[in-house]
Amino acid sequence: MVEAGELLKQLAVNCTVRDKGVDLLRQAGSLSGEEAARAVLAWTRHPDYLVRSRAWATLCRVAHPAIIPDLINYLREERDEEFRLRCLDVLQCLKEPETVPLLAPFLYDRDPLVVRGTVWTIGAIGGEEAAGMLLSFGASPAGRLVRREVVGEAVALALAGVPGREEVLARVAGEDRRVARYLADLPLDHDGKPRFSLYPSPDYFRLQCQAREVDYKTFKRLME
Repeated sequence: MVEAGELLKQLAVNCTVRDKGVDLLRQAGSLSGEEAARAVLAWTRHPDYLVRSRAWATLCRVAHPAIIPDLINYLREERDEEFRLRCLDVLQCLKEPETVPLLAPFLYDRDPLVVRGTVWTIGAIGGEEAAGMLLSFGASPAGRLVRREVVGEAVALALAGVPGREEVLARVAGEDRRVARYLADLPLDHDGKPRFSLYPSPDYFRLQCQAREVDYKTFKRLME
């Protein structure tokens, strides 16, 4: 295992060799702090799909709140759907309430799967603001893009740690008739084991590998 300071130096050097890059990023999973998060973040634009994927997997472990603005910019600028979802995954791992209003524009994104992923990420971050935002979105015409069951579970997640859930829902409904109508038959049951996730299907990465002509077994091995 490379010493932390030396590992950060190696991460700062552009590496085009896949196995070496993946190994560095795997070791980087033991680091912490803003410097480590920024070092790994730089690899999320690597030209090699597998190295880039490993960078996102590592970033989920070492992300730091200081890189939230960078992640929002990435989400705005990136065109690849998969890596935009991976970016949302990191924001979900951080669970910083300050991220919720920053994600609001992506509820109206051009990509339906990014919209769905944003709904889930906001719900996973949680809080009253998150729940209110999701309900307002769900009750709007744009909300028809995402299944009610997904929105409902995301709202339930958002309110899981909030005292007085029913009072919060009643207050939000009282402020907007559209939300009141939407809530009337919105499934909000949440038994602790979500049926959905940020990604649209359990085999999402397998399908991505197939589309990119990447061996899925190799992908799984490098993500471990």
